[in-house]
Amino acid sequence: MLRDEIEQLKARNEAAVKEIRKLQGKLATVVDRDSEYQQLKDEVDILRAQDASWNQKVDENAARLRSVAQSLQEEQDEIDIPRAQNASLSYEVNEATAKLKNLAKLLQEEQLKVNQLEEQLHSQLQPPAAAVFEEIISPKKAYVVKSTSSSVVLKCRISEKVDYIRQLEVEKERLLQEIVELKVRSGKLLEKLKE
Repeated sequence: MLRDEIEQLKARNEAAVKEIRKLQGKLATVVDRDSEYQQLKDEVDILRAQDASWNQKVDENAARLRSVAQSLQEEQDEIDIPRAQNASLSYEVNEATAKLKNLAKLLQEEQLKVNQLEEQLHSQLQPPAAAVFEEIISPKKAYVVKSTSSSVVLKCRISEKVDYIRQLEVEKERLLQEIVELKVRSGKLLEKLKE
C-alpha cells in the first residue's frame, strides 16, 4: 500500500514536473513576448521621435521654400517694372523716329519749294528776249514796277519758307536729342535688367 502511494506520488510528481515544465515554457514564451513587446515599443518610440523630427524639418523647409518663392516673386516684379519701362521707352523712340522721318520728308519738300521759288525769282529777274523787245516799245517804268512787286512777293515767300525750314530743323534737332536721351535711358534699363 505504501508502495502504491509512492507510485501515485511519483506519478503525481512526474505530472507536476511536466506541468511545471509546460508552465516554464509558457513563462519563457511570455518573457520572450514581453521582451519583443518592449523592443517593438522602443522602436515605435524611436520612429515617433524621428517622425516628429522629420515633421519639424518638413515645416522648416516649407517655410524656407515660401520665403524663397516670395523673394523670387519680388525679384520678378523688380525685373518686370524696368522691362515695362523699357518697352514704353522703345515705343517712344519708335514714335520719335517716325516723327523725325516725317519731319525730314517735310523739310525736303519745303527745301524743294524754296528751290523752285528761287528759280522762279531768278527767271523773273532775268527777263526773256521778248520782254526786252517789248521794253523798247513800251515804257520801261511799267515793267520795272511789275517785276519789282512780283519779286518782293517771291522774296517774302522764300523768306517765310526759309524760316519754316529753320523751325523744322530746330524740331528735327529736338527730336534727335529726345531719341538719344530715350536710347540712353533704355540702355540703362537694359543694364539694370542684366544685373
